[in-house]
Amino acid sequence: MHSAPVAGSLDVGRHPGGTDETAELIAATLRSAGFASQARADIQRWKHSKLLRNLDNATRALLGGPPAGAELSRLMHDEALAAFAAADIDLVGDEDYDAHHRAIVAVDPRRPTLGSSWQSLMRGSTRSEADHLNGEIVLIGRLHGVPTPVNALLAEVAAQAANDGTEAASLTEEQLLARLHP
Repeated sequence: MHSAPVAGSLDVGRHPGGTDETAELIAATLRSAGFASQARADIQRWKHSKLLRNLDNATRALLGGPPAGAELSRLMHDEALAAFAAADIDLVGDEDYDAHHRAIVAVDPRRPTLGSSWQSLMRGSTRSEADHLNGEIVLIGRLHGVPTPVNALLAEVAAQAANDGTEAASLTEEQLLARLHP
C-alpha cells in the first residue's frame, strides 16, 4: 500500500473474540514496524467489515477503476449484506471504520491503486484472491440460504482470468452482466 504516515493498518485479536498479551504484543510490534495496529476484542466485526470493502478487488482487477463496475459492485455488496444478515454477522459501522483508517492517506492520490487482485493479474499470477473474498460470501450465502450469483460469478471469472493470463482491466461490466442474465 502506498500510504503515509503509516504503511497500512493491521488490527489483531483472538478468534472468535477477545485479546490477550500475545495480541497486544503483536499489535505493538506491528506499530513499531510502521503500521497502525490495535488489539481488538471484536476482531471478527472488523474482519468482516474489511472483507466487505475488499469485495471490489475482483471488479477493479477485471474492469479497471471506478466508475467501471458500479452496478456489479452494488449487486455484489447487496448480496454480501444479505448473507451477513442471514448469518447474524455484525459489522463495524462505516463511520467507525472510516475514522480508524482516515489517518492513512495515499502517498500520491493521482495514482490510485486498483487493489491487490489487479496487482496479481498485472504480475501474471495464476491465482486469484477472489476465491477467498467473493468466495467467502458465496459460502456464507450457501450456508444460510442466500443466493449470491454476482459474487460467485466474480470469483469464477477472476480465477479463470488469472489461470488464463487475462490482462487486467480487459473486460467490461456489460460482458459480466450478460453472463448473469443470459
